[in-house]
Amino acid sequence: MMHLAAFLIAGNAAHSQMLWRHPDSSQGGFLKLDYYARYGVYAATKAAVEAMTSVLAKELRGKNITVNAVAPGPTATDLFLNGKPQELVDRLSKLAPLERLGQPQDIAATVAFLAGADDSWINGQILRANGGII
Repeated sequence: MMHLAAFLIAGNAAHSQMLWRHPDSSQGGFLKLDYYARYGVYAATKAAVEAMTSVLAKELRGKNITVNAVAPGPTATDLFLNGKPQELVDRLSKLAPLERLGQPQDIAATVAFLAGADDSWINGQILRANGGII
């Protein structure tokens, strides 16, 4: 955890100093980088969950316990939809070959499968319930 914390602290400090040349500036001015810090933390925690899924599956060897995780793609929930323009939602809907957003019941069915008896041979895996988004 210490390595991750140091990275996040350094990234936050660097962010306040980052300036980028604006490509449309006729005067060669600079703009502050438009960076969404919450995505860095999101990506780091997602990577940690994926790594720990594999590690825990191995550490629980011989105990007849499976460890898996679900990585949902864009899902039509209030949390996902709120604040996004319809144009962006439409674009995100077309990313998957199924050309739609996931629905909460899609993710629930995936979790139910992993929690049921039919997944007894699936272990240490990240099940990407994302409609085929690569």
